Amino acid sequence: MVTVRSLYSFDQFEKVMQKFAHEVAIDAVTNLNQGRMRIQTRSNDEFERVETEQYMFSFYASHMGFLKMTKTGKGTTTYFGFDVEAKEYSNSNHRTKISYDVHIESQYVEGRYVESANRKEKERVRGEEINAFIEKLMQENKITPVARFNLTQMKT
Repeated sequence: MVTVRSLYSFDQFEKVMQKFAHEVAIDAVTNLNQGRMRIQTRSNDEFERVETEQYMFSFYASHMGFLKMTKTGKGTTTYFGFDVEAKEYSNSNHRTKISYDVHIESQYVEGRYVESANRKEKERVRGEEINAFIEKLMQENKITPVARFNLTQMKT
């Protein structure tokens, strides 16, 4: 699993992802022809879980997960997702940890599975896709990172 840091706070992520999950849930209820649908709420009227044929959102106290499933014309499904965890770093302004996984093809060669050699490149590309997705969501919701401290001020 690959992890990267984010300047957005967990509360900012939760606000934006709750809104996105709300839009997905309304669409799923309005168009009941989407197949599988599961919606769970917390006692404070926020979502705990939203699942449809295309999306899955999971919300916990200081952790959330997002998964988008896209069916291809070949009868297979591609997955795009990540987890966000509250994590206040002591050596930077980063406020959350984003984790994701990358599917790597492997072949069975001489009695063992051998991974293709492009793992690092796929991890880099997926990280860029996730960062672009997050930035787009945050910009659409007019959310900007709020720095916890200024390292130049800390030097004085």
